[in-house]
Amino acid sequence: MSRCGHPAGGRRGIPNLSAAGTRVYTVTGPTVLSADERPPPARLTAYDTTTGREAWHRETPGHFTGLAAAAEAAYVATTDGKPGGFTIAALSARDGSSLWQHKIAAGDLTSRVDPAAYLHDQDLILYAPGMITVLDRRTGTQRWTAETAAGVTLMRPPTIHRDVVYVPANQQLGGGVLRWRLADGTELPTLWPQVSGDLLTVSGDRVYLASGDVVHSQPL
Repeated sequence: MSRCGHPAGGRRGIPNLSAAGTRVYTVTGPTVLSADERPPPARLTAYDTTTGREAWHRETPGHFTGLAAAAEAAYVATTDGKPGGFTIAALSARDGSSLWQHKIAAGDLTSRVDPAAYLHDQDLILYAPGMITVLDRRTGTQRWTAETAAGVTLMRPPTIHRDVVYVPANQQLGGGVLRWRLADGTELPTLWPQVSGDLLTVSGDRVYLASGDVVHSQPL
């Protein structure tokens, strides 16, 4: 069994270990933005899964917030500590060279909303408490983006089922499950809008939402 050399560091809720193809990626160093200081960029390291040896490393182009991996690339979400958006970069799995970089403006959202990355087929889905954006993972071209209404927070990574994006949401008077068509971002009616839940699964022809010790279910 091969061993990769650096322990992964970070905080709960920000993926900082991911593997695909012949690479396993870790992020070490500060990943938290403090109100009093800005930590230096974190370090992304790629290891060869066969030998356990470091293949390459890069400093992240901003403060690390999310990581996803496919056979051809690592996708790194970062912020620069300023309001208004964040950056997602695709780095070649072979040598860490830049394949593309995309800046996403997010209204008055700040870097402290922890944008993170999620892969689904050829789509790269970026989500944060107040927004969701879908890119073509091969080119970085933005397919669509949606911001939630004021006070509505996306609670979990998206669930994709039959080309629909499901994300549980929370707000003062409820929340429910927000839904968009994956192809074009068309918003679909919210499920259980008066229920605040944060655990969601979709199986077969039914969707399930856990709220406390109650599990809600309905057909799709």
